Amino acid sequence: MAELLKEYNVQSVFTGHVHIFNESIVNGLHQYIIGGAGAPLYGKSYKEGTFYHFMLVTVKDNDVNYAVIPVESELDDAISNYFAGNNDVAQFYLSKAIKFMPKNPEVLFTRYLLVKDQKLLKEDIFRIISKTLGSDFEAYMGLGHFFYDHKLSEDALLLYKKAIESKSTDQEPYFRIAQIYEKDKDDVNAIYYYKKALKYTQKGNYILYIMKKLKKLQG
Repeated sequence: MAELLKEYNVQSVFTGHVHIFNESIVNGLHQYIIGGAGAPLYGKSYKEGTFYHFMLVTVKDNDVNYAVIPVESELDDAISNYFAGNNDVAQFYLSKAIKFMPKNPEVLFTRYLLVKDQKLLKEDIFRIISKTLGSDFEAYMGLGHFFYDHKLSEDALLLYKKAIESKSTDQEPYFRIAQIYEKDKDDVNAIYYYKKALKYTQKGNYILYIMKKLKKLQG
């Protein structure tokens, strides 16, 4: 593909999938990875491109300009202020992130977090998340991951269980619930949910992994 792009004088390529930002020039071809638009990030540092962002490209005649616009700091500030009890400040930073990326999943998850105790608003935002991600199941799973990542295991547990209510034949929510119970040293529930996950698992490597988990928990 690189040879084909060179043949037709392509100067820049924009790609995704890898969850980082990266800019490099390989054999004269300017390459950008723009993968920080919502999913959990790879890497451990800003230097490695581990920050939420989008890219603004402006073209006028033969002049092309690129601008990388980070949004991670706004979301981090919103979440940290929420946990510190500074709700007004949290809403301020969230509004800045919404301005740039209103339908970004991480922005939507943060909106849900900031109103999670207000039933009506929470349901309204959930509907937006469900529409954006394509289904209630994906919305519950995405929110579950988000809450778990922010050490809100009880909320994550409830969301994963709601995902099961929405779609009872997918192995992932059972597996995630089992992990939470295992971490909490609740072996009885961990075993129960690992067995449920095993029932709906199709991939051989996952089957072996879960069987090892069950063997360890059951002694």
